[in-house]
Formats: sequence, structure tokens, C-alpha cells
Amino acid sequence: GLSSAYIGGKFDLYVQRLVDAKQAMPTLILAMMLVTLFGSGMWAAVIAIGILGIGGGSRVVRSSVLSIKQEMYVEAAKAIGANPLRIMFHHILPQVTPLLIVLASISIPAAITTEASLSFLGLGVQPPAPSWGNMLSGPGRAYMVSAPWLILAPGIALSLVVLAFNMLGDSLRDVLDPRLRGSRKS
Repeated sequence: GLSSAYIGGKFDLYVQRLVDAKQAMPTLILAMMLVTLFGSGMWAAVIAIGILGIGGGSRVVRSSVLSIKQEMYVEAAKAIGANPLRIMFHHILPQVTPLLIVLASISIPAAITTEASLSFLGLGVQPPAPSWGNMLSGPGRAYMVSAPWLILAPGIALSLVVLAFNMLGDSLRDVLDPRLRGSRKS
């Protein structure tokens, strides 16, 4: 998003079309495809989830960089002949860092649920390695009728962790977003 917005032109167009194409595909189906390509297991799931995370916040970062690159200090850096990489990484990136932190905290729950889904389907982390998806599938399914409380613990734990990271992301946004700094009530 940073390089796309700063460089602009055809490079921006092509990068954003790639992001559009990636976002048009359902995440779980793409993850299943990648895991079957790499083979099932923990590292295959990590690689698949990592690949899926690429470009997730690209549009948000791009829109922020488009407004930041019009600021006077960026124009001044250009005027004194600063290298474009220096402008991107020393002048623009620090302004986008709070946004990146919030985006990361919001994407963690998606990664957790994707891993649990892959493990539930038998494509992610393989038993005996612990995974909430494994706890809900396999032998756990046999007890869903006779002892349904056994599946409550992993289901509730998964829900609470996802909720906690979502609340962390909201709190970080409230603290780090400069547009919200003056609007908080004491």
C-alpha cells in the first residue's frame, strides 16, 4: 500500500488490481487450496495464513499514504532532493505505523479462525499438536451428542480470544488514531 500510493501511476493500478483479485477470492477456500498445495500440517497452515495476510490492509494504508504524501514536510523532503526510499521509510511510514498496528491487531483474529477452520477440516495442525479446531473435530465430534459440554471449552476459548483481539484493535485505534484524540471524554 505504501509503495503503491507513493509511486502511483501504472504501478499503483497493477498492485491494486492484484489486491482486488486476492480479495475477490473466499479466504477459507484459498487457504484450503494453499494448504493442499503445501501439504497439511502446522507449517503449511502458517504459510497459507501468511500468504492470505498479504495485502489485507493495502487499501487502508494506500488511502492514508495518498493524503500524507501531500503534506508540506514530504514536499519539503522532495524539494531538498531526498531519495524516494528515504521519504517513504523516514517520513511517511512513521505516520502510518499506528494504522499498521491496528490493522495487525484486527487481522490476528482472522488468522486464528482460519487456522481453527483448517484444523477442524483436517488440513491444518495435525493431532496430537494442540489446536482449537482439532478439539472441535475428530474425537470431539463423537461426543457432541452424548457430552456436548466437552466442545464448549474450546469453542468458548476460541470466541474469547477472537473477541479480546478485536477489543484490543478497537482500543488501539482509539488511542493511536489522531482524528479521535480530541474527541475522548475524560
